[in-house]
Amino acid sequence: MQFDGGVNYSGSGTTSVWDLHFINGGTSTLSSMISVYHTATIDAGCTVNAGSSPNNIKLRTDLPGYSNASLVVNGILNGTISGLVTNASATTACGSYSSTLSTNISGSVIKYQWESSPNNTTYTAISGATNSTFTTTVTSGVWYHVIITTTNTAYTATTAPVQLNFFAAPASITGATAVCIGGNISMNITSSGGVWTSNSPAIATIGSATGVVTGVAAGNTTMTYTMPGPSCFTTRAITVNSLPSAAYTASPNPVCLGGGSVTFTAGGGLT
Repeated sequence: MQFDGGVNYSGSGTTSVWDLHFINGGTSTLSSMISVYHTATIDAGCTVNAGSSPNNIKLRTDLPGYSNASLVVNGILNGTISGLVTNASATTACGSYSSTLSTNISGSVIKYQWESSPNNTTYTAISGATNSTFTTTVTSGVWYHVIITTTNTAYTATTAPVQLNFFAAPASITGATAVCIGGNISMNITSSGGVWTSNSPAIATIGSATGVVTGVAAGNTTMTYTMPGPSCFTTRAITVNSLPSAAYTASPNPVCLGGGSVTFTAGGGLT
């Protein structure tokens, strides 16, 4: 849909378009909603009075498949734009991670001020964060949004916030790495809130809460401690050994009933 030279628009109900373009100057005033699924553009020299919700421009970022709907402002914008969002390159990970934030409004007259909040209630402006994107290192749960203003009007808007989740990475596992069949050893970790599992219970089992390993059959396996969060786990390799047995000889051999004493001589160690 294209508005050429300024148009007073009052269509019936909601008009849905792929692109919306204001060109060749003039002032356009909207008094009914226009839903934009791709890009709305206001050229330099054009003035758009977008009205107030629900009679305004709505970027359909709320619909599956159209999260990239955007607005480009090079002219004058007044009123309300719905569907302004905060995008993040990553929103969750195990341990600290980097995420680049962006929004879906741009243009030569747009100004940005990024803000953060620990609770999505109280936001604080981030010093120097005035570009169209902002890259942050996440070390705890946090929300971000951006305050949008323009250089040529009193227009201001706040994008919908994005939550960046944080899950602490588990510490390293300590403890013995070998056990005999039928024996027990303990896995130790300073982290809490996780669950122990054995990759091969036929070789060794482990208490899901205690971390106590019991040897079942000779072989190698891995014990895993998993905490909440994506790929939040750590492992430790375990070897289960067969029970030792002593090698010995008896003299005399064979022994007859009532034939006297018998001497047992140990061999060269355990087998």
